[in-house]
Amino acid sequence: MKRNRKNQQSLSYGTLEPKRLLAGNVNANVQGEHIYVRGDQQDNQIRIFANDGKIRVQGLNGTTINNRGGSVTVDNSTIVGSNNRIGSTFNGGLRVHMGPGNDSVEVNGIRLNQLSIIYGGTGNDVVNVESTDFTSAIVQTFTGDDRVTISDTKVTDSLFALTLDGDDSLTLENSESLGGSILATGIGNDDLTLSGNQHLGARQIALTEDGNDTVEIRNPNVGIGSLEIYTGNGDDEVSGEIITGDIGGAVVIAGQGDTDIARVEVGSNVANRVSLRGFEFDGGIVHKNANKVDYGFAAFSKPDDSFFVADFVEFQRTTRISSIDWLGSYENSNAPLTGDRIVIDIYEGGFVDDPTIGEYQAPVGNPLATFNVGNNVNRVDTTLTWSNIDGPRKIFSYSADIDFTMDPIKQYWISIYSMPTAELDNDFYILAEDIPVPNYPDGAANVKWPNVRDWYPNTSAKTHFTLRS
Repeated sequence: MKRNRKNQQSLSYGTLEPKRLLAGNVNANVQGEHIYVRGDQQDNQIRIFANDGKIRVQGLNGTTINNRGGSVTVDNSTIVGSNNRIGSTFNGGLRVHMGPGNDSVEVNGIRLNQLSIIYGGTGNDVVNVESTDFTSAIVQTFTGDDRVTISDTKVTDSLFALTLDGDDSLTLENSESLGGSILATGIGNDDLTLSGNQHLGARQIALTEDGNDTVEIRNPNVGIGSLEIYTGNGDDEVSGEIITGDIGGAVVIAGQGDTDIARVEVGSNVANRVSLRGFEFDGGIVHKNANKVDYGFAAFSKPDDSFFVADFVEFQRTTRISSIDWLGSYENSNAPLTGDRIVIDIYEGGFVDDPTIGEYQAPVGNPLATFNVGNNVNRVDTTLTWSNIDGPRKIFSYSADIDFTMDPIKQYWISIYSMPTAELDNDFYILAEDIPVPNYPDGAANVKWPNVRDWYPNTSAKTHFTLRS
């Protein structure tokens, strides 16, 4: 009877190593269109890599391949020329299942043209994927304290990288994802790192589940889709920076636990595309509305002339505000000799339907709360200046204590202005950051004149205030 050669192994063996104490055995063979690698219940270590234009499966530190030492070669893999990253390609996929035990898998320098799956199994496993190209890939570890690292890797379709229960580490760095991706850690105190990646596909989601987790994000490039990071229940911390990356879509980082802290530095060039939700920030900051100063709005109330500016804030969970900081200046540059008479109003947000400009978001009704902080503010000369009208003016920073609780998923508008003093010609200015309105819909500050019922969205700016909890 003839054998079906199509399903036979297409492997050859390399030089045998000297006999030594063996950790376990891993079976490797080619069946149909895929390379199958199966471990036993021992602690196995293997490497799948390119050598002389061929893909090889090698046992490390005593692990045997097909009950032999050394390595086996995938004969129908082919060399990739003029590529410093990829040494060999295979038209099928990779199917790795290491099984129970504390296993280690390295994949390096190969290209796989169909779905590839790498399962660690139960135990404390280590998976390192480097300089590899996938059409699509699933990398998953199960119960145990696992470490998964994917670096310098390109995925043209979907990527799923999952670590289940245990205190795990999941890292994606200097890699490119062209399709949708899900990166997730399970229950446990986990570390998730996203550094220098090209998130160019549709929706890219990173999740940490229950546990005290740490997340680090470093300068991603995000295409037309979104990069969304959600932390689960527990005391989580997100740190890093989003400064040099190109953000074409949006970045959302949301904390859902009891005490979640964000220490993420966001560049002013991408601030309007980055949203931090449900966090206590470093130093107690829960919301920062602007990052730089472009110009200012006169914000004052006098018997003969008044002008008000308001900007909005919204939280994903109940947030108690204990203090507010802002930047401001004065018409004649110097602070009033008689002191400030600052008022802070907080309004509920809603919609206004104007027959000339249509429907827009704005403060509605009377203020929910008014804080007459007067001159009881911490005012500091920053030694900086700004100018957009009549020459340079000094920039002052202010802070004042307030007590107001904001409900979740509800829009509030904050207005900071000055009441008249003896120096009526020294108007107060609330400073603002210029923004491109198409990239910040409904985000421009609204303005209001006396004896006019509604606020109007005719400023393309974010007013400069910071809220602390």
